[in-house]
Amino acid sequence: MTAAHEDQTYEVKAKVLVVDDEPFNLEIMQEILSSEYDISFANSGPECLESLKVSLPDVILLDINMPGMSGYDVCEEIKKKSATRDIPVTFVSALDTLAERLAGYDVGGDDYITKPFEAKELLKRVHIAIQYRKEKENLRRNADWALTKANTVLSTNNELGIIFQFLRTSFVCGDIEKLASVTGQTLGSLGIQGSVQIRAGDTVVHKSSDGVVIPLEEIVVKKIHSEDAFIDLGNQAIINYEHVSILIKNQLMDNPVKFERMRDNIMLLAEGVDSRVSALLMANELTQKKDLLVNVADAARNALYSINDKYDIYNSQNKNILSIYFESVKAALASLTLTESQLNTVQDVINKVNNVTAELDRREVQVEAHLVTVMNDIEKILDTCHAEGQARQN
Repeated sequence: MTAAHEDQTYEVKAKVLVVDDEPFNLEIMQEILSSEYDISFANSGPECLESLKVSLPDVILLDINMPGMSGYDVCEEIKKKSATRDIPVTFVSALDTLAERLAGYDVGGDDYITKPFEAKELLKRVHIAIQYRKEKENLRRNADWALTKANTVLSTNNELGIIFQFLRTSFVCGDIEKLASVTGQTLGSLGIQGSVQIRAGDTVVHKSSDGVVIPLEEIVVKKIHSEDAFIDLGNQAIINYEHVSILIKNQLMDNPVKFERMRDNIMLLAEGVDSRVSALLMANELTQKKDLLVNVADAARNALYSINDKYDIYNSQNKNILSIYFESVKAALASLTLTESQLNTVQDVINKVNNVTAELDRREVQVEAHLVTVMNDIEKILDTCHAEGQARQN
């Protein structure tokens, strides 16, 4: 037996507790999860709470609609106790309304899976929940390091100083990912438990004040970010701007004065983030337009060089041809006594010169048309850029 095989044999599986009153659902969960996890079951809320007194799982998959005690009630009890509050709770329900998801989030749920679900989706969500708990445990073990980092961030000792420090820092954030990270750190520095979601075109970044983002938070914010500028969710609140939403978990309702000050500060912070995102988007747009104009200018320059070369060639040919036919005419007129045949020869030469001249004129017209087309294209692009610039100023 190889060493690698021995490691795999003695690897401890993560524990998953499945709570559901339907035996068929329990069988499905067992079939999907048993190969990767150590599975235990409870068919009611009270049975779940009793089992937690004996053994603590790494994640709980909790049905919502159960007789006697709902999944919401069970989750609320789990989150009340210090021994169990850090266990991730993932709701599994056939209900998929925003109200149901908000209710799950309000009692402390960490994720939400809608029935029916794919096996891959369930495995992925369980894996995310377990990773989420590991990350929180790592953060707790590194509390001293986190405190040192927080003290570094707190370059001033007052809330406005922290926000002004953030605004200065945000000016040098060159991408959305960095801006979101700095915003999350600033929330923590202000004593805010929450998270920030930044939207810039197709890019969406979500960061939290403690370094860990709960999947259900992302879902809730994504669904209601286009609502009012300030949304009161009871124990939580969401502040919305065009490009940014900030979720506040601790509203400090027991201290109205501090709550009002905190809300004003967070709105100032959100406005700063929103302005920076707008500036980044505009800078990206201007860069793209600049690149386009540079390409057009290069194309126009190449075209003009080509036109110039063609003119040189055509003028040289024109001179050579005219010179040749002029000599032919001179030769034809050398004899003062012109026979009919000689007259015909002269006429032929004249006709050829006229034909060549007409061909050169036609080519000149083509070159001029080419030049006009290029210049018109450049003028259209410049007119468009100018119109868009005027629109932004208005």
